[in-house]
Amino acid sequence: MLEFVCVLPSQYEASECMLNIYSLCNEKGISFDLRLFDSRKYSKDAKYIESLPAIHVYVGKEYMDTLHEREGLFQKIQDIIQKEESNPPRISIIQKLVSFLKIR
Repeated sequence: MLEFVCVLPSQYEASECMLNIYSLCNEKGISFDLRLFDSRKYSKDAKYIESLPAIHVYVGKEYMDTLHEREGLFQKIQDIIQKEESNPPRISIIQKLVSFLKIR
């Protein structure tokens, strides 16, 4: 399951790009969370964020990347969503085992 976490500075007025990304995620039923930058609480903020706003990308609970607004953000988000939609769903070993046991 794809998830985006938008990290913002304390004073931020939403850009058209961020509003478009939010709308796209809402349309596709993809989690899009907002929070303030906090390098003490979130190690990924300190390690990966070069400028704000930024978006951390997760697949499931696994961190994948951090994107910045100056990098053609909307297109990159669209590409990530399209790639994720074209991949078959990931099934954990536990889910496979449960499915197997239900069949028997």
